[in-house]
Amino acid sequence: MLKKQASGLYAQTLAERGFVTVAFDQSTTGESSGRVRNMASPDIFVEDYSAAVDFLGKQKFVDRERIGAIGICGLGSHVLTAAAIDVRIKVVATSVMYDMSDSMWKGLNNTKTEEQRELEKDYLAKMRWQEVDEGPVGGPHELAFDENNKPIYWSKMFPDKLPADADPVTKQFFDYYVGRAFHPRSVNSNGAWDALTPWGYYNFPLQQRIETIK
Repeated sequence: MLKKQASGLYAQTLAERGFVTVAFDQSTTGESSGRVRNMASPDIFVEDYSAAVDFLGKQKFVDRERIGAIGICGLGSHVLTAAAIDVRIKVVATSVMYDMSDSMWKGLNNTKTEEQRELEKDYLAKMRWQEVDEGPVGGPHELAFDENNKPIYWSKMFPDKLPADADPVTKQFFDYYVGRAFHPRSVNSNGAWDALTPWGYYNFPLQQRIETIK
C-alpha cells in the first residue's frame, strides 16, 4: 500500500501524539524510484526499512537511540525481518501481519501442494522468458490454481466488480483498495504486481531470525 493509504494514516496519528514519523512508498511502488515497476522484492523491501532509519537518523531533532518501525499487512513480515538484523530499530510493531514468503510457498491456509509448487516454477519460468522477449508483465503475486490444477493468470489485482461468491478476505481487500482507499498510483487499486514477484519470495524466506529480536 502507498504512504497515502494506511501507512500515512498511522504516521499522521503518531505524529499527532508527539512522535517524529516518516511514511514511505516501498521501492518500485507509488512515488518511489526503481525498475522494473511494481516488483515486490523481499530483500529490497526489508532494506527499505533500514534506509528509512538512515533518513530519520540524519535529522537533528531525532534521537537515534529511540527509533521504531511499524509494518502493515504484508510488510509486517518485512519489518520483523529488518528488526532482527538492524538493531538500530529499538521498537517494532505490526498490524495485520502475514508472512508473504510462507504464504506464497505454502498457499493460503497451507493448501498448496508439492505438485502445484512444481507447476508454479514452470509458470514462473515461462513468465521470465516472456519478460525477456517482451518486457515487464503484470500478474498475480500469489498464484492460485483452478479445479484442473491449472495456474490462474490475471493482469489486474481486482476486477471492476467482484463476483457474488467472493470470499470475505477478498471482499475486504476489494472494498479497501478499489473503494475507500483507492489511489491511481496504488498497484493494488488499479494494477498488478510484476508476474515474477513470487520468484524473489521463494528465494528469500522472511522472519528466519525474528526470535533474536530483543
